[in-house]
Amino acid sequence: MACDPNVHYCAHGRYKQYDVCFVGNVQPFWQKRRVERLDRLFKSIPNYFFDNRFFREATEIYSASKLVFNSAYSNDINMRVFEAMCSGSCLFTDHQQWEGMFVDCQHLLEYKSEDEMIERAKYYTKYDDEREEIARHGQMEVLSKHTYLHRAKEILKIATG
Repeated sequence: MACDPNVHYCAHGRYKQYDVCFVGNVQPFWQKRRVERLDRLFKSIPNYFFDNRFFREATEIYSASKLVFNSAYSNDINMRVFEAMCSGSCLFTDHQQWEGMFVDCQHLLEYKSEDEMIERAKYYTKYDDEREEIARHGQMEVLSKHTYLHRAKEILKIATG
């Protein structure tokens, strides 16, 4: 998993049309937790975007949002993590085992419960400077360590090692 700066990058300082967005699939049968979280979040934060978009269109929505919501399917680190952070907006995700890759409140925002999810979403949609600082650090981190070029170099290093 990684990001492609040619597709996922947007400069900071863009107008934020939405407080929160979720770009992706929702399958109620096998993603019940995600559906429940989205329902609760959108009832609490009514200025949201929710739909499926791909590539540059997804990036445009991410970059127009204060928070990019993520709820991993099976406590995994998915593509949305890297793509959202590269967009220059703040990733808002359920707690993961980042293995030293990212730090809460430094590169992204985490929630550990549904109550905390609502509390933090309300807070960070109001406090632009704090949120944007986190988003900037997240973007710098993925651009410096988590692009497809970084992944390809690591694979070649291991393969030729």
